[in-house]
Amino acid sequence: MNKSLSQPFFKSVLTAVIFSVVFFTALSFLHILIIELFSLPTSIAKPVNQFVKAISLFSAGLLCLGGDKGLVKGALFGVLFAIALLIFTVCFTGGVSFLVVVVEVIFSSLIGALSGIAAVNFKK
Repeated sequence: MNKSLSQPFFKSVLTAVIFSVVFFTALSFLHILIIELFSLPTSIAKPVNQFVKAISLFSAGLLCLGGDKGLVKGALFGVLFAIALLIFTVCFTGGVSFLVVVVEVIFSSLIGALSGIAAVNFKK
């Protein structure tokens, strides 16, 4: 593999992962604050969390991925995002089940792939 071709590829993917993790963290804190301030039921936390995750993934992919190979970049970005969030989850909660890991990786890779395809097709 040519080094000059691989460097922008991985740079854009890592930039998207960092941006999405930061954006997801900020939106998660905001959604927790809203739940606490307005005394909303905590049962809405999981669906809202999945929505926030999808928004973070799609927006970061749309902003950071581009050029060519959008599907591959996006899917790799989604998997790396899922791994990063699962590492944080394990650090703070102590563990997750295998099924949760599989679902998170599949969900994140699908949203990442969609954002990669969209980023390639939108002109900047």
